[in-house]
Amino acid sequence: MKSILNNPYRVAGLLAGASARERNTKVNRLRRYAEAGMEPPSEGDYSFPSLGALSRSEAEVNEAAAKLDLDRDRMGAALFWFYHGSDSDAAAFDALKRGDVEGAADVWSKLATGSDVTARNCSAFQNLSTLRLLQCIRKTTVSATVLEQAVALKIRFLESDCLKEFVTAVTDETYTAGRKDIELAFLRTLMHDMGQVKGFSAAKMKAAVMKLRFAAREDFTKDFVQTLVDDIRRRMEETERQREKNAGKACEYGDRLYEDTREWLAQLKEMTGASDMRYTHSADIVAEEMRVCAIVYLKHTGGGDLKAERKKMSLITSLLDMLDRLTGRQGSMTVEGARALVSEAGTALDDVRELLGYVSESAAVRLMRKACDAVAGTAMRQKCEKMRDDMQELQGGTRADILKRADILKRSTGVASRAMDMIETEIGALTGKRSRAKKKVILERLDAALAVLDSVAKLDMTPECKNRLRASRMMLEEKRNAVRNRRLKRRTVINGIPLRGGTVWAAIQYFFWVTVIPFALLWAVDALWPAASYPGNRFVRALPYTLLMLWLLYTTHGIASLVKMKFPGLGSFLYFVANIMLLSIYTPFYLEIQEKAALSLADSISLWILGFGLLFYAIHRQRRLAAENPDGVMGSTTGRLHGTPGVMYFTYLLRSLIIPLIAACIIDLWHLSVNPVWRAIFYIYGFLWVYENVRMMLLCNMRYWDRSKASSFLYTQHLMLFLPEAGAFLIWYFEWYPVARWVSGLFIVYGFFWLLASIAILTMKSSK
Repeated sequence: MKSILNNPYRVAGLLAGASARERNTKVNRLRRYAEAGMEPPSEGDYSFPSLGALSRSEAEVNEAAAKLDLDRDRMGAALFWFYHGSDSDAAAFDALKRGDVEGAADVWSKLATGSDVTARNCSAFQNLSTLRLLQCIRKTTVSATVLEQAVALKIRFLESDCLKEFVTAVTDETYTAGRKDIELAFLRTLMHDMGQVKGFSAAKMKAAVMKLRFAAREDFTKDFVQTLVDDIRRRMEETERQREKNAGKACEYGDRLYEDTREWLAQLKEMTGASDMRYTHSADIVAEEMRVCAIVYLKHTGGGDLKAERKKMSLITSLLDMLDRLTGRQGSMTVEGARALVSEAGTALDDVRELLGYVSESAAVRLMRKACDAVAGTAMRQKCEKMRDDMQELQGGTRADILKRADILKRSTGVASRAMDMIETEIGALTGKRSRAKKKVILERLDAALAVLDSVAKLDMTPECKNRLRASRMMLEEKRNAVRNRRLKRRTVINGIPLRGGTVWAAIQYFFWVTVIPFALLWAVDALWPAASYPGNRFVRALPYTLLMLWLLYTTHGIASLVKMKFPGLGSFLYFVANIMLLSIYTPFYLEIQEKAALSLADSISLWILGFGLLFYAIHRQRRLAAENPDGVMGSTTGRLHGTPGVMYFTYLLRSLIIPLIAACIIDLWHLSVNPVWRAIFYIYGFLWVYENVRMMLLCNMRYWDRSKASSFLYTQHLMLFLPEAGAFLIWYFEWYPVARWVSGLFIVYGFFWLLASIAILTMKSSK
């Protein structure tokens, strides 16, 4: 940093604040050594060679002496040099003489850590700031953190009461500059020196200064703004001279202008505001110069780059149209048709990819797009945007437009899906029930189809399409293996049990096994264990009924599986109905046994475990169905519900039965008596349970009908009627008769507002 490394005090080997006598003595001695061509002795010398290179020719010594004659020059030099203000400074100066820069910094850092600047540590703030200013410059970069620390230390020193003593030591009584003038002089000199460092930016200087509060802050802000304005104008004029010399590189010069001034304009806008004349004028002259660069470039090249880009875009458009025709035509749905489609479309896709790698925005269009970003004034913005749009029209659009239309992934996925449709159509016809094709022909077509799928796998596809490709390949390989084994083995899964044959034969097998096995077990139990038929044996009394329940469970689920193959929605509904039906049959059976027989605790627990088992099995079935139908997610009082609206409702219904079942089980097993308070709680819970189940049913109905007006109206009516329904229930249960007049009045007022709200909802537009 010039103000430190070439400081007059350093050249003279003095500390800031040296007296006139010391200055004259030191300068005269240095002159004699310079004339004799000898190095001056290090004793009593404060030039600190460890800070950087130093030249002390006779001319340089004389120049330094001249700069120390006037008070103003001495003050400017002292701000960027070391000052002896306390006994601790001597140890730091000795460390600097030895070349231990960090040792000196440690000495001053310990003194400059306090919140107050005092006579004891003020020189530490001044000296550490000077040292950090030199350390913030690292080759071609400027450390923003070190710069902020150095500036903060210096400003704290200049804002303190110790400044007066410092000024007195450096100057004489004729020096009249105040605190604000001294701070401004320091910051201006620092800004000038930092501007000559390659890695310095205005943002770093602004960040270092604008966080502080000091006397000259407002004046420095004005200086900083004016510096930015001058730098922007100077950079614009430089671009103007460059493009006049070489019109062929006008767009390149305009790009450089944009990159060089973008940060300056952002700083200027932040400090002055978007509507300030200094910012708008600076932004507009930059945008205007960029516009002129684009015009000069187009005149020089004759619009050649626009024509070249237009030609590339035209070729891409033709290829995209051909791809649309290939995937949309109604060709033969065969393996050969799929092979031809993949071959032609793959070549076209490769050509599009190659052309997209070359297509780009014209240099002039790119420059005008940047000009539109830089401009601030309305009139200039309209002029730049019109020129940009005109050039884009001549070019044939922007690269973003062509990329959006190309959408390689979407088009490639469409080709792959179309090819798989063709393959599955022919193979399905060949391997169907009515096919009379020979084994050899089927194998040939299957091998050809697998070869086409290998070509399809080379295309770009979405994850869903890749999953379909893997599934299609597995299906073809299974069919090829089945044909090679001379027969196609059909399997049908009913209620999780794989059975051979088609639907009819599999259904016959299923009902045979689920009928024969349970009744054979019942016969074996009766024949081999006569005690099972004895009515007084309470431990095995429930065994036949349990087997009957299991038989009914598998039979009804098998029927649901068969129905689901043809009607998925109806089959899922039958699953729920079967589970609820089993629970409804089990409950009265248990109550009847409890009334007619004296059951032990073990018998009672076993029956309740069976009931809970059926309930949780039903819930498990709902979760599996939800995984098969992940059409939506909805939160409720029983957790998150997944699946279709129907699956969500029946899942909620089954989950909401858990708490009542647990309560009934506890009361029954321990023969607990229910007092009136708990009875009232159970009744109120029952009311809330019924209300919430109706609400969930209406909510699922609304989701199923996509929030149609009728479904939304029913749902909102149910919500609005909660208060009167709850009030009527409480009046009925606690027999609050006759009803108080104020309660009747509340019902009437609520009913009036309910009527108005209902009319308002009916007149609203549907949200569907």
